[in-house]
Amino acid sequence: MMKKARPLIITGALMVFFVWLQFFLSVSGVVSGKMHGFDIDAKERLYVGVGKQINVYTDGELTYVIRPVLPEPYRFFIQDDTLVIGYQNGRATRVFDLAGNYLSESELSFKDVRKRAETNKFAEHFGKEYSYEDHFGLKPAEIRCNGDVLYRMSWLDFLFTGVPFFAILAVLAVCFTFSLLLLLSDEEARDHFKAIRKI
Repeated sequence: MMKKARPLIITGALMVFFVWLQFFLSVSGVVSGKMHGFDIDAKERLYVGVGKQINVYTDGELTYVIRPVLPEPYRFFIQDDTLVIGYQNGRATRVFDLAGNYLSESELSFKDVRKRAETNKFAEHFGKEYSYEDHFGLKPAEIRCNGDVLYRMSWLDFLFTGVPFFAILAVLAVCFTFSLLLLLSDEEARDHFKAIRKI
C-alpha cells in the first residue's frame, strides 16, 4: 500500500516544500516580491515598487528605500514632488513626500491611481523614452530608458513570484491529482480507505 501511495506522498511533500520555501524566502527578505510599477521624479531618480517597498535609484545605483505600510497589491505615481500610493484592498489612497513621510490622504481611488500609473509603461520624461517590459512573464521584467536597461528584476524574484513558481505548482498539482486518482482506482487501496473510515 505504501509503495503505491509513494508518488502521492512525494508530490504532496514537494508542493508543501515549495510553498514554505517561497514563504521563508519572502519573510527573510531574500525574495523581494513582485514589481508594482515605476516612476521618475524631477531629479530623474527612478522609483521602483518591489514587494512592500519602493526602491529609489540614482544613475543606476540604489540610493534609498521607502517603506511606508504597503499591503500588496498597490500602485503609485509621482506628482508635484509627492508620492501618491493607491491600495487595491480598499484602504484610502495616501500621499507621501519623496522621502516616504506621510502627508495626507487623497480622494483618488485605486482605479484612478492604477490608470495614472499605467501611463508610465511607455512614457517620455525629460526627453527620454522609458518603458516597462514584462516579456509576457517568460523572463525577468525590465525597465528601460532609450532602449537601455535601467532596472531588471532579479532571477530569484522572478523564479519565486513569477510564472516559473506557479508553473511548478501547477505541474505538481496535476501529478498529485493523477496519483490520487490512480490510488483510488486500486481495489486494495479502496478497501484500505474503507477500513480507515470505519475506524
